[in-house]
Amino acid sequence: MRATACLLALLIACGGTSGSSEPGGTAGPGTGEPAGAGTGAPADGPTAAQAKEFVTRVDGELRQRYTAQSEAEWAKQTNITPETEAAAAKATAEVMTYLTKVMKESRQFDPIMESLDADTKRQIHLLRISGTPAPDDPAQAAELAELTTKMDAA
Repeated sequence: MRATACLLALLIACGGTSGSSEPGGTAGPGTGEPAGAGTGAPADGPTAAQAKEFVTRVDGELRQRYTAQSEAEWAKQTNITPETEAAAAKATAEVMTYLTKVMKESRQFDPIMESLDADTKRQIHLLRISGTPAPDDPAQAAELAELTTKMDAA
């Protein structure tokens, strides 16, 4: 639990400067193509604007998941029952599965990493090294989360 709290604090500290306002208000890939011009990426490849939108979206979604996980862990630590252990394991599985998904998605920006601004590059790097990735199989991911939760409760 201490590692989760430290990771949450690190992500908040590192991602706190990227606000939710996006210049141009583009909503999806391909809609902000002119804004990404000059990134050195091919016309059909990722753009710097898409990378910035990606880290902003992931930051918000991770904050929500980490908060839910922390609340479930707190409930488990203060009231160790099979129900609170199951809730904590479920929240942990959701975080690990989401982290695995976005770590893989972040690889789409590899061709333009050197052309990204320092904050976006740093956030993508921190995302890639944060947390424990889950196995691709949902059953195995749930089992891993359950085992780590039980180990912490013992």
